[in-house]
Amino acid sequence: YAPDPIDKTFYSLIIQSPSSQKVYELMSFNKPDLTQYPNLRKSFHFQYVNEMRASFLSYEIKKGKFPWNREDGGDIVPVQLSFGCSDIQEQVEFYSNVLEAKILLLENDLISNLDGHTVHYAFL
Repeated sequence: YAPDPIDKTFYSLIIQSPSSQKVYELMSFNKPDLTQYPNLRKSFHFQYVNEMRASFLSYEIKKGKFPWNREDGGDIVPVQLSFGCSDIQEQVEFYSNVLEAKILLLENDLISNLDGHTVHYAFL
């Protein structure tokens, strides 16, 4: 679920390319027909996650500017780039102080509803 400014539920398929660190997340407002994916594990199901996966805070939503409303009409649109790190505050300080990124959202100490671990994330 993506709260304000989108206020919609997203469905995601997260796919890791075999023998690599590449991870792709395919997102949709519509629940996909899983029968079209014969290679999914039999136990696959969608699960609500309280960790924000995308924020859209850098877009002018009220003016209808979404990442998928592209001038070139592309139907696969990069929404975000992400990476894991051991010290979120150090990364936020680097990106905001050195690269002058604007902090759009910083979440610390969120308890994941998936497995109870503590997560921290930022959108810049």
